[in-house]
Amino acid sequence: MSFRRARARLRRAAKMTGGKKRPAFERLEDRRLLAITIDTFDTLQAVQDPPGTGMTSSSVMAAEAIGGRRDMFVELTSVTGNLSLASNLFGMPLLEFEKGDSSTGTLRVTWDGGSSFPIDGQDETSYDSSPASEGSFVGGDGVGATAYAVAEVITLSDGSMVTVNAVNVNGDVTAFTIDSTNSSGATAGDTLTQSASTGTGTDFQLTVQDDNVEFNRLDPDGLGGIDLTEGGMNYRFTLRAGADLDGASVAMTVYTGAMGGTSSSASVFIPNTGGPLGPTISLPFTDFAGADFQSVGAIVLEITGPEATDGQLDDLIATGDWGSIHGLKFKDVNADGQYDPDLDQPLEGVEFTVERTDGMGFEPRVAFSDANGEFWFADDPDTPEEEGLPPGTYRLTETVPEGFLPSTPTIVEDIQVEANLEWVAIDGQADPQKTEQILDANGDGIPDLLFGNYEPGSIHALKFKDVDANGVYDPAVDQRL
Repeated sequence: MSFRRARARLRRAAKMTGGKKRPAFERLEDRRLLAITIDTFDTLQAVQDPPGTGMTSSSVMAAEAIGGRRDMFVELTSVTGNLSLASNLFGMPLLEFEKGDSSTGTLRVTWDGGSSFPIDGQDETSYDSSPASEGSFVGGDGVGATAYAVAEVITLSDGSMVTVNAVNVNGDVTAFTIDSTNSSGATAGDTLTQSASTGTGTDFQLTVQDDNVEFNRLDPDGLGGIDLTEGGMNYRFTLRAGADLDGASVAMTVYTGAMGGTSSSASVFIPNTGGPLGPTISLPFTDFAGADFQSVGAIVLEITGPEATDGQLDDLIATGDWGSIHGLKFKDVNADGQYDPDLDQPLEGVEFTVERTDGMGFEPRVAFSDANGEFWFADDPDTPEEEGLPPGTYRLTETVPEGFLPSTPTIVEDIQVEANLEWVAIDGQADPQKTEQILDANGDGIPDLLFGNYEPGSIHALKFKDVDANGVYDPAVDQRL
C-alpha cells in the first residue's frame, strides 16, 4: 500500500512536537470523565482504492471505537489517481487520509457496531462443491467451453447463510453471484469480485473472499440507540484535524431515533496546517437538524477536499464542558458591601481557593484576581493547565490580603457546578457558547461571587493642657498630657 506522503508528514509532525503525537493528550484523557469516545484510531487499519478496482473496504475490531468496530470505505470515481485511509499505519494513533493528484471519490469511516460487515482476516470461506451440472458456456471471446454450474449454500464469516451460484469453466471459477438475501446485507445479484479455485469438473473447491461483496450498507440501529449526550452533559462532537490544502472538510452523519429512523448531517472545515494535526474543531449537536442525540444508532464520517489533499484526524469524541466559577474582587471604597462600578476599584493579586465538598475527591485549586479584579476556575484555551470544574458541590474561599478588611462574606458554600454551566459575578464573564450563566451562586439572592475589601480608617488625637485657656493648641505654649 502506498501512502507516499504520509511518512514524510508524520516525521515532520513528530519533529514539531518533539516526537510526541499530541502535547495535550493527557488533558484529553483527564477530560474523558465528561465525554464519549467515538474513535482515537489506535488499531491498525488501512484501505486504498487505485484506478480500476471499484470500491474497497475494510472492517476491524477496535476497542477504542464506539461499538467496538470500525469500517472504512474508499471509492475512486476519477479515471486516474488514488484514495486511501489508514489508522495507526506507522505507529501513530491517528487517522491518515490521502487524495492523490487528479483524484476524486469517497473517503468514509462508519461506526454501526459492525454487524453488517465481515472482519478483516476472517473473511474467507472455503467449501467443496456438491456434484455440479454440466452445461455449455460461451466466453467473451466467443469460444465455447465445458462448464459446470453449482448452487452451494455456504456460511459467511459473520455466521450468515448464503447461496452462491458458481460457474467452473475448465477448472477456473471465473464468475459467481450471490443468489439470495442474507443477514450480511448482500442481496441477489451482488458479485463477489475475487475468488480462488482448485480442481476440475464436478469436484472443485471455491474460496469466497467475502469482504469484496459490496457491504457498503449501514445498520442504522447498530449502536443500539446510545445516548451521546450522557443525560444532557454532552452537546457537541470535537476532533483534532489538519490538512495540507485549504478547502478540506469533515462531514458527519448521525442516524438517530427508534431504529435509526432519522439521519442528519453537518460539516466543518479542516484547518490548513500543512498536513499534521491541528487544533480541536467542533460540531455542535444543534447543527444536526432534527437529530435525537439521546438515541444514536450509527455514525458516519466522510472527508472531502480538493485533489491532492492529505491530512490527519484524531480524538473524535462527543463531549460537553465542565462547569466554571467566575468571580470579581473589588476595593469597596465606601465599605457598604455593595459593588458600585462607578465608585469601587478592582483589586489585583488576591488569592481564592475552590474546594470540592461532596466527598468525590478533588485537589483544591487556587486562582488570583487579575488587573480587572476578575478571577476564574474555567477552561482557558491559551493556558492548558487551567481547566473547568467537574460537576459537583464546591466551596469558594477568599484569602483577605494584609491591610484590608472584608465587606462581603469570604466563604461561599454549596456552589452546585453542572456541566456547561457557568457561575459568574457580573454579566459578560461567561463564554457565550456555554448553555447557561447564573449570577447568584447559591440562590439566596446575594451576589455571592462579588468579593469586597476595604482599607480600615483610623482616628489619631492629641491631649494637651491649654495654658492660656483659648481653646487653640499652641505647641509653643501648651503642654501635652
